[in-house]
Amino acid sequence: MLDKSERVKANAVILGGGLGLILLGGCFMIGVMLTVLFVNGDCLQIERNVEIFRSVLYFLGFLCFGGAVILIVTAIRALITI
Repeated sequence: MLDKSERVKANAVILGGGLGLILLGGCFMIGVMLTVLFVNGDCLQIERNVEIFRSVLYFLGFLCFGGAVILIVTAIRALITI
């Protein structure tokens, strides 16, 4: 069994991982913003490819945010019980 200081350190690492996932999700959202701002809709095929790319970026961004919520809630619950 881990002592108290080791559990706090482990939960701090989990909390840091959650914050890192928030940062990564923000990077994906910046990618979505850039595709919205700089895409010229002249060609239909390019527009379809951009929509697929934008959908993948949204999915990955929200997946990161969801994982971050799970990690942060887990770390805070574990810190409260210490």
